[in-house]
Amino acid sequence: MWLRMTIVLLGIVVMINGCNGLISQNFGTHKLRTVALQTVLDSGMGDADFVRLEEAELTDNYLIGEALTDDDEDYHLHAILTPEQAAAYTAGEKVTAGMVGWYKIPYEDCVKNGDCQYGNQGFVEGLITEPTDRKNPVESWPRHNIELAEEVIYLQLWKAPLAWYWNLLMFLGGLGVAMLVEGRYQYRKSE
Repeated sequence: MWLRMTIVLLGIVVMINGCNGLISQNFGTHKLRTVALQTVLDSGMGDADFVRLEEAELTDNYLIGEALTDDDEDYHLHAILTPEQAAAYTAGEKVTAGMVGWYKIPYEDCVKNGDCQYGNQGFVEGLITEPTDRKNPVESWPRHNIELAEEVIYLQLWKAPLAWYWNLLMFLGGLGVAMLVEGRYQYRKSE
């Protein structure tokens, strides 16, 4: 009985997550929203989850959130600056960053070679989500002439929400598992 209830509950949870993803992509927070970085720093992010920040540059210097286990990946954290802040930072001035971009690095070769650059095209995009606390060395920013604002927004760089078909698969798969298990139980019960 507990196994059946657990499987049905997990099926319902997966179904709800898939449904939420489908709705968010078509009507809500998972649509790509384009906004200037200065606007975000002045008035906040709102309810957006997936954003493209225009007039934004990554710092060349980055912090490394060390992997916690052998199977884990390092995180690279870059301050995201406006063009004015980037110019001041390049001139050696201390700047205050309100946004930090991060990404996982599965390849330690780029760290050894020093070519872990995603480039500065004048924009960055990704999902609004914080890195793991234990891999977020916030105390190290002052050594790089960067001070973090009181409220920092974290952006997982170049990451997009799940594609609609994966959300649909989760919805139908979760619904199917829950209905199959419960239907089989009801059938056996009626015999």
